[in-house]
Amino acid sequence: MENNKRLIIGIVVAFIVIIGGFILARGLSDEDTWICENGTWIRHGNPTSAMPTEGCGEIKTTDYEGVIKTANNNSLVISIPGGEDKQFSLAPSTVFIGNTSDITAGNDLKPGFTVNIRAEEKGNERQALVVTILKEVNIFVTEPKPGDEIGLPVTIKGEARVFENTFNYRIKDKNGKILWESFGMTEAPDAGIFGAFTVETNYSKPATEEGTIEVFEYSPKDGGEENMVIVPVRFAKVEEMVVKVFLSNRKSDPNFLDCGKVSAVLRRVPKTTGVARAALEELLRGVARNEAELGYFSNIPFRVSIKSLVVENGVAKVDFSKELEPAGGSCLVTAIRAQIEQTLKQFPTVTAVEISINGNKEDILQP
Repeated sequence: MENNKRLIIGIVVAFIVIIGGFILARGLSDEDTWICENGTWIRHGNPTSAMPTEGCGEIKTTDYEGVIKTANNNSLVISIPGGEDKQFSLAPSTVFIGNTSDITAGNDLKPGFTVNIRAEEKGNERQALVVTILKEVNIFVTEPKPGDEIGLPVTIKGEARVFENTFNYRIKDKNGKILWESFGMTEAPDAGIFGAFTVETNYSKPATEEGTIEVFEYSPKDGGEENMVIVPVRFAKVEEMVVKVFLSNRKSDPNFLDCGKVSAVLRRVPKTTGVARAALEELLRGVARNEAELGYFSNIPFRVSIKSLVVENGVAKVDFSKELEPAGGSCLVTAIRAQIEQTLKQFPTVTAVEISINGNKEDILQP
């Protein structure tokens, strides 16, 4: 009898210990929240908040307004007022209502678009039922991102829908000094369509640690700046050097009487042992806006690239892409040759220049 009594007491004590341990574990759990199970809110741990008032497991419809951060055919993320990000899934049944463009799928949405999204919500999941575009942008930049550190050169990437596929970009320090401004072209297949762009450029030395990259277009109507995108950046400390590039100048020779007359401008580039190639690449970048205001211009066609460059026994042998072949007379040919030759001959290791296009040296840049 005594043994049975002790056994019963032992079982009761063990049960109390197990239950107490379970309650203590739940009380000390770091997962203190309310969980929706089978349509009922269940306390998990020891949540400090009151039981949610919204229906457990119920589907509700909510409208959100914000600016698109990322989008594809499966999902999109918007930043709503206050800086919070919200993600939505997209389905074949999602309806898109455009503003000025024909929007039919998630891939047609671009970062920077302001949208209203009517979404079906269940718990933390949101599915977009209707996406209404309230405001579109014509330029967006994907690289660099705000706050990125940039060096020499800097690569700028994005997409743009601009007049004649031409956009402008500039780099400024925090004092507002323009370190470089030029233009680029998108790869849009037709007018009125977004096209990707990539530009790579060097720039003058900044006086501040911070600055901005601006991508925009000049209005074809009045020349005003339109569709401006400003990306704040930080300037990295880099090893640098200065090279000369040779350009024609309409102020020193207004009537272009001396076709071979060229003048040097200074460009900042990253330090390299391949100084001849670095100088030639700077020449092919074209003319900065501030240089153009001083009368400088280049006769070399846009998008010319260097296929190879070697210096042997004082002769710089440079092979260019097909874009170098000009559509002009003897004066233009003379000017192009002068720019290339003088840019390379600034270095004491180069005494002569041999130019080819796609490997062909015969009748190249002949008048």
